Amino acid sequence: MTEDSKARWKRRFKLATIMGGCWLAPVVPFYTAFVVQNLWNWFLADALHASTISYWQSFGILLGFWLLAQAKESESGNETRWNRAFSMLEAIVPQENLTILKETFRKEDESWPAIVAAVAPQTRMAIANSFALLIGWATHTFLI
Repeated sequence: MTEDSKARWKRRFKLATIMGGCWLAPVVPFYTAFVVQNLWNWFLADALHASTISYWQSFGILLGFWLLAQAKESESGNETRWNRAFSMLEAIVPQENLTILKETFRKEDESWPAIVAAVAPQTRMAIANSFALLIGWATHTFLI
C-alpha cells in the first residue's frame, strides 16, 4: 500500500469517525437512559424493594447525575492548568528539541490508534451500554 493510499484511507476514516460521532452524540444519552431503565427494573427494584421506573424517570436520573458531575468538574480550570503546564514545558525544553517533540506528536496524532481514539466517547459509551444491557438481559432471563 503506497503512502498516498494510506493517507487517503486515513482521511476517509477520520471523516467516517466525525460523521459517526455526529450521529451518535445525540443518540447515546437516550440509549443510556433505556439501558439504565432496564437494569433498574430488572435488578434494583426488587433488591431495594423500590418501584420500577419509566424511561423518562431514568433519563431524569441521568440528567441529574450529569449536572452534578458538571458542577464538580470545571473545564476552564482544567484548561488553565494544562495551558500553564505546556507553557512551562516550552520554557524548559530547548528549541531544537521542542521542534522534534512537536513533529513526533504530530505523527502520533495521525496514527491509527489516535484516529480510533477520536471515536472515543460516544462509541465507547454505546458499546459499553450494549454490553451492560446484554449481560443484564442474560442474567435476568437465565439466572433469576
